[in-house]
Amino acid sequence: MAQSETSDLQNTCDDKQITFDLSKKSVWYWRRALLLRYYIDLGKFPNVNVKWSDYDKSSKILNLHDEERPFEEKTPSQSLNKSTVQVFHHNTKLITITIYYSTKRCLVQGNSCQKWVEKEFFDLKECINNCIKEDNSKINIDNVIRQLQNSNIPIEAEYNENEETTPKQIEETTPKK
Repeated sequence: MAQSETSDLQNTCDDKQITFDLSKKSVWYWRRALLLRYYIDLGKFPNVNVKWSDYDKSSKILNLHDEERPFEEKTPSQSLNKSTVQVFHHNTKLITITIYYSTKRCLVQGNSCQKWVEKEFFDLKECINNCIKEDNSKINIDNVIRQLQNSNIPIEAEYNENEETTPKQIEETTPKK
């Protein structure tokens, strides 16, 4: 992947699912970006539940807790086969994102899939590609991801607008760069 570390999106049979390819290097950046942006940061909001799971080849859950350590461009475990992040709002699943490490593919599924592509994918892809392109140890993927102003998981149209705890877009307090 000479031009970009992350390929373009590949649509599947319906609009509730897309895939994209990752490179040997970008897969670890995508893992970190999803872990921080959704599991750590988005999961702090009321009525939002985010589940992160890492699995080995036999689908046994691994307890890696690598979000507690500094980012490294390598696997947190030799047993790691796939990771999933699931985002729920008011107990309704909005989106599931799965990274498959052996095939270097990412699968995005759910009713909010196309909105995720429109509002999140390209910003995340640009941040990750810039971090990789710079190939500079001074660039911290954690800081770059957290500088994105909004986590745009689209939940606004799916719930009662008058409900006080329903954010239109889940906004972070970090200012945009």
